Amino acid sequence: MALGTGDRGTAVIRAAQLDAEFERLVAMATGTGTAGQTETLGTALAAFRKCATTWREGERAARPAGVRGTNAPAREWSIGSELGRSLCAFADQPDAMGQTLPLNLLARLTEELAPGADTSGESYGAIAEQLASALVEGGKATPIRASLLGESARRAAVAEGRAGIFERALLANDTDLAEEHLSRFELEEGIAFEPAERRIMLRYALRVLADVAREDARRERGQYPAPELDPLMAMPIQSRPVREDPGRARDLNVTGKPAASTTGNQQEGDEAPAQAEQVPSAKPAGFMQASAAAIARIKARTMDQVGPKQIRDYNVARRLFGDICGDLNITAITKETCQDLREQLGRVPNQHGKGGRFRNRTAREAILLADEDDAVAIRTAIAANSDPEDAPRVPRMSAATINKHLTSLQTLVGEQLDVDRKGQTPFLAVRFSKSYVKANATFDRRQLEDDRLTAIFHGPAFTGFSDNPEDRFLPGNTLIRDARYWVPLVALYGGERLEELLELWPDDVVKEDGVELISIGAIHDRKRTQVKSASSVRKVPVHSVLKELGFLDYVRTMRQSGSRLLFPGFKRAGPDKRFGHNFSQWWTGYRLAVDAYKEGQDFHSMRHGVNTRLLASKVPETIIRTLLGHSHGNSMTGGTYNSGLSHTELADAMELLRYPELDVELLAKRAEQLKPHR
Repeated sequence: MALGTGDRGTAVIRAAQLDAEFERLVAMATGTGTAGQTETLGTALAAFRKCATTWREGERAARPAGVRGTNAPAREWSIGSELGRSLCAFADQPDAMGQTLPLNLLARLTEELAPGADTSGESYGAIAEQLASALVEGGKATPIRASLLGESARRAAVAEGRAGIFERALLANDTDLAEEHLSRFELEEGIAFEPAERRIMLRYALRVLADVAREDARRERGQYPAPELDPLMAMPIQSRPVREDPGRARDLNVTGKPAASTTGNQQEGDEAPAQAEQVPSAKPAGFMQASAAAIARIKARTMDQVGPKQIRDYNVARRLFGDICGDLNITAITKETCQDLREQLGRVPNQHGKGGRFRNRTAREAILLADEDDAVAIRTAIAANSDPEDAPRVPRMSAATINKHLTSLQTLVGEQLDVDRKGQTPFLAVRFSKSYVKANATFDRRQLEDDRLTAIFHGPAFTGFSDNPEDRFLPGNTLIRDARYWVPLVALYGGERLEELLELWPDDVVKEDGVELISIGAIHDRKRTQVKSASSVRKVPVHSVLKELGFLDYVRTMRQSGSRLLFPGFKRAGPDKRFGHNFSQWWTGYRLAVDAYKEGQDFHSMRHGVNTRLLASKVPETIIRTLLGHSHGNSMTGGTYNSGLSHTELADAMELLRYPELDVELLAKRAEQLKPHR
């Protein structure tokens, strides 16, 4: 059997043979082909490679038939990895050739490849043809035509580019690129790596993904390995019962024989009904597998329904249950199980998973460390002749947080559990009551107090500073009206969440029905920007104070500059990869510098202040919920989006929001005096 033609074809097939042989040896050594039973990082990587290859082949299988593309040679350009990822994501879509490039993506592309070019409104295919027309061979323009081979070549080039991105990420140790793929692998296979192992897996996953992308390019060109050497052929097939004709199924058992009569008494020696022998009962699923499947289903929903933070909360609750209770069968989860879980969660340090001494520890390991710290503090107090009761203790998980985890677990597997006489599952039955949570709250987040409000917004960041523009702690005559200036003011006069504001694009500030609005949760590049829930998608009227201070001029300037974000300057960071991580650190430092810091009065307190002050101004709760993006629950007067309220009605209500302790004239005067800074 000929394996290929030419040195290149032989090398391709040989590489595929080696890959398949490696996976076969791994399977022989471990006795299994599933990642859930891997014993080494090598076997896990082999399983990960198989999954990644299967994902890509599944995407190919789902494409529409007969897609044609430009038949022209490809030229290699060097572009940044972020732009490369965006272009790959767009080009991978089945109908990319007929789509118009998003304006922001088009601007970034032309800026790097053809500065000064005007390609507004051009489709991806049209731009590709223009670029291809510019290629000259032997003094003649390269002929261009549309063909199936052209589309194949385009997809192969995209795959080659993806491989290069993964390889450059490996050199830079940018493991964020592998995070989504490894997380999907963990969910599908029902495994979880220890933190130290996971760091290594993420790095090596970049190598695997680069190899898979190279293989993907070959497959796009139709160069598949022989079936007996193709690792995809080892993909297990789950057998399912054959569907019978409904009328026939009533009369026949699974063997095709007439069903035994269920009336009368069965005599000793009579043949038992075949169903009892032929249809095995389903084995109860383990918690880890069932919860992983639930999270995968939730992630498959649209961004209107669940955000990345909520997915992270589900994963945290899942890991905590696994750490404390183990991988129980779903049917083994009882009220006693959940009572023990609640008790153990109450012993988990509240800093578990957030860093410091308890970072990269399981829940039980963190409990032991916290208990040791408490014991040392008690012994130290006794040695110093102090009251042991006054010794400092490690703060543990609050009742509110425990309730949140129990609710997450209920969402994941609650429907598979039995209920008690009150109709409650074990997770719901052991939740703390609202009165208990309130009585045992660790802190109560409230609106900013008047003196702190004045100290913050009459401080250097808003009236002029003299130190580092990244800090703005000391008074002076420099005023930069950027994200550090506008984001707190917009939140103060609109109640938006921090991440909602930092995710905004310049075009998210719109005018409808004569009202200037900030669109929260708008869709860009076919993805909805960060929102907490479906009810968070809304349009918030721009307050007149913001207009007076020049906010709309700022928006216009950012739009003309071509900035992707309305408030640039902060990179994604922290466990949730959010813009607000670094902003919150600055906000805390600034409040400390102007003597306005108080436990529980953080950035989110301004949102509470908007709610409180609008209520005090007799604004109906339905309108407040709509402005703040709160769920209306079962309210008869409100719906998810409450479309019955006009923009004018919402704007009139927002104008009732006032802060007498804030000198707006001072802010406007300082902004005018300290021009030309933005």
